[in-house]
Amino acid sequence: MWLRARILRGALMKTLAVLGGGSPYTLQLCEQLASSPMAGEAWELRLQGRNQAVTSQIAHFAQSRLPRWKVSHDTTAQRVLDGADYVVHQARYGGLEGRHEGESLGRALGVAADETLGPSGLLAAIRCLPYIAELAELLQRFCPQAWVLNITNPLSLTTSQLFLQGHARCIGICELPTVTQRQIAARLNLPYEQLQWAYTGLNHRGFLHDLTHAGQPVLPRLVSLLKSQSFTGFDAALIEELQAVPTKYFRLLVSTKVEENHRSTQLVDLRTEILKQLEQAPLRYPPALEQRPMPWYELAVVPMLEALSGARQPCVLPINLCAADGMTREFLATVSCGTVNDDLPHTPPPTAVAKWMQVFEAHEASSLSACLDPTGANIEAAFAADPLMANRDLKAAVATFQTYLSGDAHGHA
Repeated sequence: MWLRARILRGALMKTLAVLGGGSPYTLQLCEQLASSPMAGEAWELRLQGRNQAVTSQIAHFAQSRLPRWKVSHDTTAQRVLDGADYVVHQARYGGLEGRHEGESLGRALGVAADETLGPSGLLAAIRCLPYIAELAELLQRFCPQAWVLNITNPLSLTTSQLFLQGHARCIGICELPTVTQRQIAARLNLPYEQLQWAYTGLNHRGFLHDLTHAGQPVLPRLVSLLKSQSFTGFDAALIEELQAVPTKYFRLLVSTKVEENHRSTQLVDLRTEILKQLEQAPLRYPPALEQRPMPWYELAVVPMLEALSGARQPCVLPINLCAADGMTREFLATVSCGTVNDDLPHTPPPTAVAKWMQVFEAHEASSLSACLDPTGANIEAAFAADPLMANRDLKAAVATFQTYLSGDAHGHA
């Protein structure tokens, strides 16, 4: 009877595991799942978090939003992963303290400090490697057929690491192409579903091009509308030169001003306020969460889960997949129940975009080499290929980087 019940349950109930589910921002994922067609289906949601008390609170909230689901939580990945069909990988290795170190490194080098790009992104990737290797082993042991939806930054390098460690069913998830498409449609006063576009990108650095509506190009109209204004930080002249609209991180490459990044401190304070509000009202969505927009859940993670699980019709979504050469590349693909197909026409990017992509590909390849084998020479090669590190003393930068990598830089900057 027990075996029969388990077989029946397995045939009907899908399991979603969330690694890093103890983050208070998981509450937004729960909100989006509650608005999805999946909410009416039979699912099991398992949350893994390091802090048992906090993860328990989040699980309690999740159960209230998803009454038809079975919700559980644990501090260990093994129990959460056992037999899972889908895994959302959102663990922040090193916590916000690690992000703070990355920001400190950026200030020390005088470059933009971002957890997915530049020296700070490389530092995060190298520090992730042993944890990713352990995770890949657990995935192969406990849920080898699971689809892993990876949103842990630096996105491309962590996706590559999981693939190279043996888990091929890993999709890097990024909302930026979809967000940018909707921003363009809004500026043109068009329904976003009617705006057609091609995409070329790599690790948060992407371009929407060949934009059309009803078969007609719309980029000239967008440029004309902008005039002396900017669009998401880009002026009309740049968009016209590229013949494309970049996603927001391209600003780091074309701006001469390096803004100091203290995001980790802001997130620590916000986390404290969110958890305080959750404790005071366990079933209310904490108002403090509104201070941090999280479009990746609504526009990327949940649509991917819906498509892969068959809760929606096949659709086109941006994905990041690792190829045989170890490089994770971003493109539009058709996603349907249990399958991801690279079956769409590949539209060649405009000339200016193609030149930037050559730069990004070279940087990504050298960053992957430095991540897998962080010798001084490999790190210097990654810096030499990084447009954020142009005109820097690379040997001095490598020495500083290695100080942070060894953990001897605590308290700096």
